[in-house]
Amino acid sequence: MSQQIREVVVATDLSEASKQAMDYAKDMAESCNANLTLLYVYPEGGFADPGLTEQEELKRLDEAQSKLNTECEVFGSSCKAVTFKGSPQGLIVDYTSNNNCDILVIGNHNLQCINKVLTGSVTDYILHEAKCPVLRC
Repeated sequence: MSQQIREVVVATDLSEASKQAMDYAKDMAESCNANLTLLYVYPEGGFADPGLTEQEELKRLDEAQSKLNTECEVFGSSCKAVTFKGSPQGLIVDYTSNNNCDILVIGNHNLQCINKVLTGSVTDYILHEAKCPVLRC
């Protein structure tokens, strides 16, 4: 039994490595005539940019929202941009579970082994906990 894809979510950290996943998700949404959500989570606790103030972190979040809004303008009306601050893995899984996501597209980041051991892998968590299919690009 096949399922029609109506809602595509791509989780991005706005890096060059995640651009491929965003492009793939855009193509998938377009070919399936599906809605597309660009999802960005700024990591809470200074993991992304140690030493930033709360105000500076919020500015980074606003900048991310602006970049994603621009991407959505290019894609069209069936695209929305969503940003959060917090635990990326938890918020991504929660968002897809609570918003009828049919497929989640994520980038395949080549983390150094020691970094993965120390911080855990957002990708590994999502692959195990997401309730929808996950495509890793």
